[in-house]
Amino acid sequence: ATPKPPRRRRVPIDPPVVDVAGVDGDDADRRRRSAGAALESWMSTHEGFDSCGVEVRWLGAERGYGGVANATRTSSKTSTRMERMEAAVSSSSGVTAGDVLVRVPRAAMLTSEEARDCPDVGAACRSLSEWRALILKLLHERDVHLGLRAVSDAGGSRWGPWIDMLPEVEEMRDGYPLLWNKDRRTAYLQGSPTLYMLDRLLEECAEDRDAIVRALGGQDTDDELAWPCLDDVLWAEAVITSRAFYLSTGEEAQAGGEDGDGYEGDDGFEVGDDAKQYSFIEDLNAEDGTDGVDDPDDGDNGGDDDTFAAFGGAARDTDDDDPWWENQGTFLALVPWADALNHDVDAGPQALLTYNPLTRVAEILATTTTARGGEVFDSYGPGKSRADLLINYGFVAVAATAGEDVADLPGDAFWAEAEEALLLAAAEDADKESAADPLSHREALRSLLGAVGMTPGDTTVRVTADGVGENAMEWCQLAVTTRSELAEAERFSLGDDPDAPGGGGDGDEEMEGSEEDAWAVITALMDGPGSKAMRQREERARRVLTQLCARTLRGYPEWAHGLQGEERGPATGAAAAGMVLSSEIRALNGALESLATLRK
Repeated sequence: ATPKPPRRRRVPIDPPVVDVAGVDGDDADRRRRSAGAALESWMSTHEGFDSCGVEVRWLGAERGYGGVANATRTSSKTSTRMERMEAAVSSSSGVTAGDVLVRVPRAAMLTSEEARDCPDVGAACRSLSEWRALILKLLHERDVHLGLRAVSDAGGSRWGPWIDMLPEVEEMRDGYPLLWNKDRRTAYLQGSPTLYMLDRLLEECAEDRDAIVRALGGQDTDDELAWPCLDDVLWAEAVITSRAFYLSTGEEAQAGGEDGDGYEGDDGFEVGDDAKQYSFIEDLNAEDGTDGVDDPDDGDNGGDDDTFAAFGGAARDTDDDDPWWENQGTFLALVPWADALNHDVDAGPQALLTYNPLTRVAEILATTTTARGGEVFDSYGPGKSRADLLINYGFVAVAATAGEDVADLPGDAFWAEAEEALLLAAAEDADKESAADPLSHREALRSLLGAVGMTPGDTTVRVTADGVGENAMEWCQLAVTTRSELAEAERFSLGDDPDAPGGGGDGDEEMEGSEEDAWAVITALMDGPGSKAMRQREERARRVLTQLCARTLRGYPEWAHGLQGEERGPATGAAAAGMVLSSEIRALNGALESLATLRK
């Protein structure tokens, strides 16, 4: 889809019994403790809000804010004294699994709707994507609250009590990779594909900043003094990535269907009913987050983010050409109070925030029973890799049912490795007709993959300590398709009519046909798993992937290979990065062993 620093460090810990009264602290800690009460007081002014007896409290500098089960659990719906007494008695033990932890009304949320209706920045927001509009609105509200910007209406930001709980830029620099400088990124993540993903994300953040400056009427995006500056945007991106939720507005949300479960694709294409006849494509959009390929439905943050939306943290959407895509059934929302809950790595998919479009209220359920005074948790989504957690949340932890080690290899890296292999093969066998220009068809192949949203730049190939997933290998097979194989698939699926999109070609022309045509060609390529051509393509893919895994392993610093241990965490900063590198190295070694076995 999705980092929490000192003021509200969003890190997973074993549920403790919190003795808040015994927490020592200086004046800053006392201010932060009072901020939790101020937040609840402000939230209580919104009709439909119900804390359900759970309080947001400051738990100390190392743990930040969290939700704590109070002595009594009363509901806004219990209007009589007797009902309140009965509720208090029934809940005196704390929170029971299945209890509602909080109800947050739509009126308290901050979304692109408020951004586009804002009298000060609304005009600019209406020309931006939902993601960028929310960045601009968040920065505007923060600066208004701090008295740094004038507003059309009298008074400060109405989200002021919530903004007071957000970390400042300087507080985030140690924990949040988005705010690490180049030297720190390189030192912590040298050789890791996670460094590549982080650098790409930073490039996108810079593009977001430039787009916002232009929308505000600025012409010189190189002017570092132009508002907002890059640090401002990085702060907002980190807040939204780690705190925002994609909430469904469809009927499925009430029925517990696909939208309500948070498994809908975030901002990419959705596979239509016709395309789902292809098992390969259906698998690529698996809802369990285990497909091994970062497809368009998985967002831009790398890894399988199909489960990202409803768990907090948001995949990026920066398509300014279609800023109203959210009307298709989801909207991106910062949800005060709900975002104060910390992550439990062992929580299941029940720990999600769901939105009822009829009542316009979102609520989250407890997944475990918690004693009075203990901390309650939500989940940021199951199956997240250590790299996912580090980049999107600023910490790393491992579940008690520790998930497998994974390494997410950039599709661009596999593509480059494949081209190098093709050139080498051509040099060794110059008699072949294709040897004259072995890469002449690569742009056509890239165009084919791009038609269905699976270009190398859109794709991450996940390898694990247990090997390589079937679907990841299938994408790799597509990426090593030769010119003759591509031409044959086009003739088989589209015919020899020169007027048909892609028809009658020799594999060199870029496809300009429809998405349906592209799927037809891909299906033709993937048919016949027992054929000689298919076996040859499988072997090429394994060979290229083996070379890429070995090359990636050689890129890690020597100290990373010596990391040992299986600490659960939570860890931040250098320790968290070390956990990522050690997991990736184990995954790559395991993948190499598996690939060697398959080639025998």
